[in-house]
Amino acid sequence: MAVSTSSIALRLATPGDVDPLRSIYAASVNTLAQGHYSSRQIAVWAGYAEAPAFGDCILEPLTILATIAQQPIGFCGIEPTGHVASLYVHPDHARRGLGITLLRAALERCATPTRGYWLAEASLLSRPVFERLGFGQVGLEQTDRRGIGFERFQMLRDCECSAAGA
Repeated sequence: MAVSTSSIALRLATPGDVDPLRSIYAASVNTLAQGHYSSRQIAVWAGYAEAPAFGDCILEPLTILATIAQQPIGFCGIEPTGHVASLYVHPDHARRGLGITLLRAALERCATPTRGYWLAEASLLSRPVFERLGFGQVGLEQTDRRGIGFERFQMLRDCECSAAGA
């Protein structure tokens, strides 16, 4: 079921949003990654919400927040280069089109990325959202967080893309 666009508002993140976004990030990973990732991977991934660098991950890129009744329910960050730095939705609002809404809004805000294309490292969870908006897989990345391996999909979308719904 799609999220009603009349019930959500989009705005830019501010320093006061960092703590609520930590909670959304951790809840999203802890809940939505079940069945896709091991418990060790989930613990390490969700644990990043408490890292001091988490705030920089929100405030350095242009991060768009989705809210209902002024309460954050999801976010998407994009750098001027076109790198999509984050895309997380609270599990209570997942699988209703909010991820696509957030990603679309971020792409519109960064309509001319300095690289000439948009790039993301997608998880198993977010890959379908990127594909729906015209991103294609260009590689597979093996990364390590605190000694735990992760596989991410390198996704690319050219600025000329006119994917359906984009």
